[in-house]
Amino acid sequence: MVARLRAGGAAPTAFELAEERRLRLGALEHKRREITRMRDRREIDDTVLRELQASRDAEEIRLLGPTATE
Repeated sequence: MVARLRAGGAAPTAFELAEERRLRLGALEHKRREITRMRDRREIDDTVLRELQASRDAEEIRLLGPTATE
């Protein structure tokens, strides 16, 4: 993640944290599409596809954090 302290020791703003999260989630979506493309081109098999998807799922859960009902 981005440095938690900016120049001068200031913590990142809520906007900066939200923007980082948005960018990371966008990158995850791109990775998901690429993984599917690789499977469709038979560069990887379904087992590898599922393993890679599970890893992306875990990363997404970490980024999204707890839900409001938790």
